Amino acid sequence: MCLRGRIGGSSNSGDLVVVLASLVYTSPMSHRDPHPQSGRMVHEFLAHSYLLYLAAVVIGFGADLLWPIKFSFPYDMELGFFFILSGTVLAVWAQYASGRSSHLRNVAPEDIQHRHFNFGPYTYTRTPTQYGLVLMVIGLSLLYGFTFMLATAIVAFILGKFFFIKKQEEHLARKYGAPYLEYKKHVKF
Repeated sequence: MCLRGRIGGSSNSGDLVVVLASLVYTSPMSHRDPHPQSGRMVHEFLAHSYLLYLAAVVIGFGADLLWPIKFSFPYDMELGFFFILSGTVLAVWAQYASGRSSHLRNVAPEDIQHRHFNFGPYTYTRTPTQYGLVLMVIGLSLLYGFTFMLATAIVAFILGKFFFIKKQEEHLARKYGAPYLEYKKHVKF
């Protein structure tokens, strides 16, 4: 299907939403996954947690416009750029590694081993994209001295980590069992 044809003047906005949603939730490997709905659930947990960071930016930016309480310290702009760059690199690395290794997890759950989860940045943290996103938002708040955006970034991280990521990890533990629990034991964060 050609997106240009679907987005043209004769289509309604509902068609665009359906097309975009199918692009987000469709994996090229999903036809080999013995539990395709399971993978979709994980992506839904992640998508909701990622939306928290968008909300953090929007709410924080709005609050900083309404109540401009700015902060500044030596090298705050340099540190902000560093955080934005580091967060971007970490998030992109996580997405790249996850995509390149998705075929490893598209086997029957009883065939999964600890090594299927231990790759790229996932060797060091179970949620590298979450850390990348929070670093980017913190970097943005440092760059502009936005107090409320800094606060909303921290709140988004806490909510994401202890609500959405917790649910995702419970789901993965049910799906993969002992190998995933072993991975969690070795990779703490």
